[in-house]
Amino acid sequence: MKMPDTSQIYLKAWPINRVTIASTWLLATSIIASTPLMAAPLTLVDGRAASSFATESFSIDAIYRQAENGQRQGLRLVTPQYRHNWGFFYEGSSLADEIDEIAIGNAIEVDGRSNGIGTYYTGLPAYKSNKLALRIGYQDEHTDSLTHLAVAGFQARAKVRRRSINMALIVTPQEPIHDSGLQVYLSVGARHVLQERRVLVDEEYDKRLSRSHQKLSGSFAAGLVLPVMLGELFAVVDYENEASLSIGLRYQHKYNTP
Repeated sequence: MKMPDTSQIYLKAWPINRVTIASTWLLATSIIASTPLMAAPLTLVDGRAASSFATESFSIDAIYRQAENGQRQGLRLVTPQYRHNWGFFYEGSSLADEIDEIAIGNAIEVDGRSNGIGTYYTGLPAYKSNKLALRIGYQDEHTDSLTHLAVAGFQARAKVRRRSINMALIVTPQEPIHDSGLQVYLSVGARHVLQERRVLVDEEYDKRLSRSHQKLSGSFAAGLVLPVMLGELFAVVDYENEASLSIGLRYQHKYNTP
């Protein structure tokens, strides 16, 4: 005999009839409608100090980010700077995370993917021998629930889409803090997120269990950047809704300018 899937979370196990279905649906609606935003950050960290903004460099960053309940790994590609001030980037990542309160007394696991584009602007005037850079980006993230749900005896799953516009000011000393070339940076930023959650019951979209939500939040990050062969190694601690630790490796290809 096939054993039941122990990963399933049932919102309520009552005999199925019209009253039960109505009651369970009302209960499920009130619980699912209260689901908060996922805590894990949307983007990959910058990990960029003064040397990282060389105007003639094309770079590829491989980054792993670990938060309390989730993780993210991905790549960011940054172009050489246009007119010495504008560098453009594309990033793609995969993630695993949790959503609280979508089922009674439990969090459900989700995974998905995210894509983003943006720019680094380095034309800001220096401040007390510190280089300033501005990062502006847009991200689009899609996740699906891994944990099985049941609503009134029907299988259900959640799909979440998050879109965000974000910006951050990066502050980094012009000179390394150690003879090894070790550099530091700080950043402060803000993000506007639009989250849309769709719930499919028996593979049919149900409007009563779905919602959208907007949120504005701030962020803070501090990182170390160390030159290594062909690029840089960096580690970053940041806080955006929750704390996380990131490590990354940057490959830089420097073009010879006449």
